[in-house]
Amino acid sequence: MNPASVVANLSIRGLRITAYDTFGWLASGMSENEVIDDFPGLTKQDIRAALTFAADQHGRLMRLFA
Repeated sequence: MNPASVVANLSIRGLRITAYDTFGWLASGMSENEVIDDFPGLTKQDIRAALTFAADQHGRLMRLFA
């Protein structure tokens, strides 16, 4: 495992930031701009890609258990 990234936990573009991290920050009330200010390696496109991934996974689960 590359210690420079968090591969096992859906890291964003190989950064040490996971999709789940971004969900937590947004859920805690941080805006996209605040997240990007705190983590300049992230972009709005990264955050939206993580949210799109989550929505897609949720949709798959809903179809699986429907």
